Amino acid sequence: GGTMMLPSSKRSKSCFDRDIDPLYCAWGLDVYDLFVNTKSDLGPNPYTVDEAARKEYLSLPPEEKDRLGFEAKLFSKLQELVQHCDRTVARNQDKLQRELQRQSQKRGTQDYVVDVSDGAVEELVRTEVQFQYMKEDLQEALENLAQVRTKEEEAVKELKEQGNDGEENKGE
Repeated sequence: GGTMMLPSSKRSKSCFDRDIDPLYCAWGLDVYDLFVNTKSDLGPNPYTVDEAARKEYLSLPPEEKDRLGFEAKLFSKLQELVQHCDRTVARNQDKLQRELQRQSQKRGTQDYVVDVSDGAVEELVRTEVQFQYMKEDLQEALENLAQVRTKEEEAVKELKEQGNDGEENKGE
């Protein structure tokens, strides 16, 4: 019955492990899960998502977080995703304009288009709305990240000031 006392061969993950997802550590969301089953699916996450590593990361002092650079990586990835969404929306708007023009020329008039299928228009609208929501979510995440950084910087500044006050008082 002594086998129950053996330490687990699988140690818990650390935010310093190379295979840990830095984006998950910084945000708490798996970025690769955001677009699953859409045309923008990012594929499988090449990193390991681990809650213990995230908790460890969150407990680190701001200087150590800065050294790891996870927030900067997250910020870059979110900017990249927002740009991708913007490009897709622009591409779909261009497609719709070209289709409207093509249908209009086909009839030789500039009146209302009746030849575009309702299904195609609905799909385009749904896609547009979906991308708008994704863009808003990503924008909100970027703003939240910026707020967290500001609070961290203020806390570090406050701690440093408290440390300096303590040094000055010792000499008196």
